[in-house]
Amino acid sequence: MSSANSIQVGGDHYKSDYQHWDFCCDLALPYLPSASTKYITRYDKKNGEQDLQKAVHYLQKNTEQADSPANFYFWLAFRGEQSPKLGTRESTALLEDFLDSTFGKLDPAVKDERSRRILLAREAIYWQVYPYALLPTLSMAKSINGWGNFEAFAEAIRRFNSLSIKRVQELTALVYPPQETGEATPDYVNQDR
Repeated sequence: MSSANSIQVGGDHYKSDYQHWDFCCDLALPYLPSASTKYITRYDKKNGEQDLQKAVHYLQKNTEQADSPANFYFWLAFRGEQSPKLGTRESTALLEDFLDSTFGKLDPAVKDERSRRILLAREAIYWQVYPYALLPTLSMAKSINGWGNFEAFAEAIRRFNSLSIKRVQELTALVYPPQETGEATPDYVNQDR
């Protein structure tokens, strides 16, 4: 029997060395940030602007639900325990591996539009995942961010989601600039001639 990673139903937009669902499982991400990162990951391979709009929608919902039971249970699960698989260094490495596998390594010397797109997509994922990736080492999270209580963690989710939304909106404007709406020309109005 083949592994689930060796098959994809309906396309190849998730194929990478380190697949999106493995990344979400490895970090134990709750549903809403998992869904948002999914749409950012695949936007340029599947539904384009609509995928980026969906990512923002999920980010908005996660911002509204920052103090939800899902986030509370995530916080509770890691508040005093360090997961054997996660920690600041390990979580950061998982995040970097996923971003490199999905978008490729970013060369800081290259300043073209493609590099800007990749940077924005990477940052959009990075900022929304950051609170979840850092929390497993609570002593570090407490000292850096004051996340020793759930309210502070929920506020961090809101703050980082806001940064992520801005990056997705910048990416959307870069890749899909608004269409100019001008006056209809006589040639357009009289197309049947």
